Amino acid sequence: MGTTAIALALVAVLAKVMGFGEKMVIAHYFGTTSSADIYFAVTTILLQAVFLVRELIHPTLLPTLNQAMAISPGVFNGLFARMFRWVFLLALLAAGAVAVLMPHTVHLFVPGFEDGQKAQVTQLMRWLLPAGVLMALIAVTYTTLNARGRLVASSLAEAAFKAIVLMGMFLLIPLAGLHASPLTMVVGAAACLSIHLIVLRPHGVVYSGGVKQSPESGRLLNKTGWLMAPIVLGVVFSHISDLVDVHLASRLPPGELSYLSYAKKIADSMLLIGPVALATVLYAKAARLASLSRHDELAELVNKGLKLLLFLGVPIACMMIELRMPIVKVLFQHGKFDPASTAGVAAALVVYGLGLVTLCVEGLTVYSFYAMTDTRTPVVAGIICVILNVVLAVLLVGPMGYLGIAAALVIAKSVKIVALLILLRRKLCGRLLDREWIGFAAKLAMSAAVMWLSVWLLDGQLFTAKTNPILLLVASSIVAVVVYIGFSHLLGLKEPRLLVEVLPLKRLLKGRGGAGQ
Repeated sequence: MGTTAIALALVAVLAKVMGFGEKMVIAHYFGTTSSADIYFAVTTILLQAVFLVRELIHPTLLPTLNQAMAISPGVFNGLFARMFRWVFLLALLAAGAVAVLMPHTVHLFVPGFEDGQKAQVTQLMRWLLPAGVLMALIAVTYTTLNARGRLVASSLAEAAFKAIVLMGMFLLIPLAGLHASPLTMVVGAAACLSIHLIVLRPHGVVYSGGVKQSPESGRLLNKTGWLMAPIVLGVVFSHISDLVDVHLASRLPPGELSYLSYAKKIADSMLLIGPVALATVLYAKAARLASLSRHDELAELVNKGLKLLLFLGVPIACMMIELRMPIVKVLFQHGKFDPASTAGVAAALVVYGLGLVTLCVEGLTVYSFYAMTDTRTPVVAGIICVILNVVLAVLLVGPMGYLGIAAALVIAKSVKIVALLILLRRKLCGRLLDREWIGFAAKLAMSAAVMWLSVWLLDGQLFTAKTNPILLLVASSIVAVVVYIGFSHLLGLKEPRLLVEVLPLKRLLKGRGGAGQ
């Protein structure tokens, strides 16, 4: 598990660098103008659809693939082939329906845009439909590679996708403007899918002959569908909030949709670099423990996982809030992205940072239910969360503007995660969030407070507004890591040592890490 976690974290960093590169190109050429708003509206609509498909496929197909693998390679290959064909057919039908209804769809999502902006969104969305079909298939191949233990290979392919999009945007925006986005995304998605299929080919999962018609693989495909059915509503609801955000932000002054999008990109990236990569590895092991009914070990794994995620997430949130201005300056302030844009994005970053502490444990919390084949509880919690988010966003957008949209998301998500943790504790018979958590939380808070104070002193006393923001970020990060790790060790927190156990250098050197260890 250690080597895989390190590799995934490194790949996540690489992918985020590519993703930030893309946003930096957008910031340079479009800043926070109406063109940037169009770009973020289009990509949000597409990516919400893609994430919806992945969140339906990954938690439901992975357990059945594990079962198929335990039966025979032929059944495994047959299940993959059947799923691939069905997803391809359904994605084509969905793309056709969206193409026909596109003008109505665009008006629904961005009613505040002017007619010229809506026409651009409509055209770009139609060009992006092939990329959407390819990304739906990538969800199947990604999950299959995860089942085979090829987590790093699947993530590297997606990093290549980001690299192609980055290079394409950099080269084509001066020539094609916003139309560079759909062109590069189609090419990048095709490359990612091709890499996945090439990696899977030695396992025989692409052309498996008569094995595809195995009755056992058909039974498991049906089981995948039954597992998927109860979470469809919840997954759809989970993406409504982002689309409602776009809907509301389209009615705000130009640029404020971009403020939210840039800030949310930074917050999501902070999560992906550490917490999400670790949660992905932990979920694979949690699913195995649950399938073997080893509930004591599962509870211990979830306990340790939650503590590690918070140990990583709390200082990240503190740093993101305290250093919001230099972070935005370094990443985006160039070209048409001016100081006013920096201030707007930094304000939203504070709001998202306040929710980062709970958001960092969302993935592991939800996947713990999925690992125990309980899809109903996260679905109900997700639906309530979305309703709360939409209501709060409508209420807060008036007095707070775009910051109200960000605050609504943070509040609703935090309520959902806390509720799920309480229910998960009951499901694990009280073996989660025990009394030891009180001491852990107190020591974690003290370590984070001392770290924050040291960074605040560094930022306010030793450096000034004229200090190079890159120098400030580097110096502050080094000081923060040293102070946080050192003080938490002095307080007796186990997490620094646990991180060493999860990410051991000796096993890296010997090449014995992996998701199965």
